[in-house]
Amino acid sequence: MAKAANKTCKSAKKRFVTKPNGDVKFRRAKRAHILSHENQKVKRQRRRNQVVKVIADVKRIKRLLGEI
Repeated sequence: MAKAANKTCKSAKKRFVTKPNGDVKFRRAKRAHILSHENQKVKRQRRRNQVVKVIADVKRIKRLLGEI
């Protein structure tokens, strides 16, 4: 009897992207509005996407995306 595949968590699919080398990247928070009180350095750093560094989190995210 074949094992059924897990469904993809749609909210995780909207938030995370898997790169070809296996890393998981995501968009940083606090970039939507009311940025006038933030200094320029913080706004510039949040402009880039971040890569998930904790291996346990990467495994959990890939399970939510249906890749494991």
